[in-house]
Amino acid sequence: MARNKKKQLPLLENVTIAACAAEGKALARVDDKVVFVPFVVPGDVVDLQVKKKKSSYMEAVAVKFHEFSPLRTDPRCRHYGVCGGCKWQCLQYEEQLKAKQQQVFDNLTRIGKVELPDFQPILGSWQVYGYRNKLEFGFSNKRWLTEEEVRQDVKYDVMDAVGFHITGAFDKILDITECHLMDDINNQIRNDIREYALQHGLEFYDLRQNRGLLRSLMIRTSNTGELMFLVQFRIDTPEEQEQADALMQHLSETFPQITSLLYVDNHKANDTFGDQEIHVVKGKDHIFEQMEDEYFAARAVDLRDVGKRIAKYILGVKEPEIGEGKVILCGQEIEPSVIAGLPTDKIAGVILGAGTAREEGACLMKEFLRQRRERDFFLKRRSGKHSICHTPNALAGEIPSPPCRLRAGGFRGHGPQKTKTKRKRRERRN
Repeated sequence: MARNKKKQLPLLENVTIAACAAEGKALARVDDKVVFVPFVVPGDVVDLQVKKKKSSYMEAVAVKFHEFSPLRTDPRCRHYGVCGGCKWQCLQYEEQLKAKQQQVFDNLTRIGKVELPDFQPILGSWQVYGYRNKLEFGFSNKRWLTEEEVRQDVKYDVMDAVGFHITGAFDKILDITECHLMDDINNQIRNDIREYALQHGLEFYDLRQNRGLLRSLMIRTSNTGELMFLVQFRIDTPEEQEQADALMQHLSETFPQITSLLYVDNHKANDTFGDQEIHVVKGKDHIFEQMEDEYFAARAVDLRDVGKRIAKYILGVKEPEIGEGKVILCGQEIEPSVIAGLPTDKIAGVILGAGTAREEGACLMKEFLRQRRERDFFLKRRSGKHSICHTPNALAGEIPSPPCRLRAGGFRGHGPQKTKTKRKRRERRN
């Protein structure tokens, strides 16, 4: 018996895009049905090829443009349309802000059934590009081929790539030659590593087989001018260790602006390295971020990006109040090397994450502060997290948490309510 042929999906002609939708898509309405379309903007008139058809909606792609919207702008990135990020580059930034605000409003009123008062317009960023201070790129020996490359029907001898993962294909990496999310230093270093690896025969990672020397890289900048760069390897032989050492030496010599050069030898099936040993090749294992008069020590495992840059604009005040010129140390561990170069009277507090190593760090700092007979600090434990904070009238020990507590990831509100199970655990510990 012959198999049923796949049903041909319709071509929708001369469709006007009506509005922006979630996940960087736009929407149109055809025959009382919503059609979601990527890489178009409201006002475009297009022909749409339907790719998925459901009872209440369809998904389609634009195959022909009859009229371009006045809200359009030229995308800056050469990878636009293939890379999974920055899908609204073709829409003017002011219109992006309006669309995002409307989405929040719709979610709260239509879905959440919340009655909202009048509120101020969303605040735009002063940096449309180059606003990220952290980027991660992956290596792969099976790079993603664009539609144009596939149509050329050419067999490529080199399929190695360093870039971003393709949406829906965990083992495919789009080779990125330029990215405008961060300062251009990310392009310089990434492209240099690609060229060096190809010239010296370094093996790019195979995500399916879990083998290959080059796994991923992470770059982090700071507003103090420091730069952290971390490479993840999978080192299986002494020869690969020599290759990894040579690459790190090359980076140290070629890019003197790198102040913290690190690497990880990760043999796991995923790229998380919070439980892995971080090897310091140059500098220290942290860099500093500054927000007004306070400095934050950021390590490679800290999940912190642009939030600290805008926190003061969101809150208007810093809380708890910190003395002028003092430092808050943030990170996964607090070691003597972190505070060795700082005058003791400049340390305002420490913010730590959860885990045994963090608890040791909290005890270290608590003892350090006790030796100074500093009573304006307290050790706070909640939801498995330790933090040492400063407040003008604090007594050592447990005190009520302020509405917004400064921590490694920026600002956050009250933690989860104390459940019966958590109370029992606390009683057992005590």
